Amino acid sequence: MICVSAMALMAGCASPSKAFFNTAPTEIFYKNGQSAYIASCKSATWGPCLEKAGAVCKEAGYTTLEQDNQRSYGDSEKELIFACKGKP
Repeated sequence: MICVSAMALMAGCASPSKAFFNTAPTEIFYKNGQSAYIASCKSATWGPCLEKAGAVCKEAGYTTLEQDNQRSYGDSEKELIFACKGKP
C-alpha cells in the first residue's frame, strides 16, 4: 500500500501543470520579476482560460505574456500566463 501511494505521489510531481486544471489562476513571478498569473484549462478553445484572466484582473484588463497549447490523449490542455494592467 505504501508503494502505491508513493508512486501516485511521484506521478503527480512529474506533471505539476495538470494539478492546475479547473482551479483558480495561481500568482507567479514572471521571467522579468513582474507579478503575473498562470491559468490552466482543459478545453478545445482558449475561452475558459481567458475568462479566468478576466475574473482575476476585472476592469483593469490583462496582457497575455505566454500561451501554450498541448494535446494529450485527445484532450487539449492550455496554459495562459498573463499580467493585470492595473491592480486586480
